[in-house]
Amino acid sequence: MKKTILAVLVLVLLCGCSKEYTKGTLDGLKYTNEFFGFQMEFDEDLYHVYSIQEMAEVLGTTALELSENGSLASTYEFMISTEENTPLFQFYVEHYKFTTVATYDNFISELVYQFSHHESILYNIGTVEDLDLNGVICKKIPMATDAGLFVLYQDLYLFKQDGYVGTLMITYVDTYEDKVNAVLQTIGKIE
Repeated sequence: MKKTILAVLVLVLLCGCSKEYTKGTLDGLKYTNEFFGFQMEFDEDLYHVYSIQEMAEVLGTTALELSENGSLASTYEFMISTEENTPLFQFYVEHYKFTTVATYDNFISELVYQFSHHESILYNIGTVEDLDLNGVICKKIPMATDAGLFVLYQDLYLFKQDGYVGTLMITYVDTYEDKVNAVLQTIGKIE
């Protein structure tokens, strides 16, 4: 009897503690994500939002997979860039069941390992940082690779909430760092 009660309690704790993820909204070039509790804005004169077809081309997948009922529909929320395609901002969400900080740290370690052992791109991985972006807590994984004529930067900003990780991936070259910083300064708690 005690084992049955204990088993039920464990199941309740594992299954009932996390909220179901709801996608953020993009109103023009203002993105709001209630689930992760932040918002950000892009300058309408500089940036455009990728269509599903454009995202599919960049990701090497099909528009069907990104459509409302597709397998990647709940994963990719947006791609936004300048006409030169740098900087490129992507936001995607992955579902994981984290029960302790150690589990989340293991996820971070695994992510760093995957990028540092990438098949075709040699990434230099910087130190993982804890950041406070105007009251929004996240982790930053800075990465760079020598692309020949320039260094390509790819920074990951990770937002954790109730078993989900939202990743803001920013890809850019150093001459566009001011544009990246301008967007990052708009990130803040939802007003």
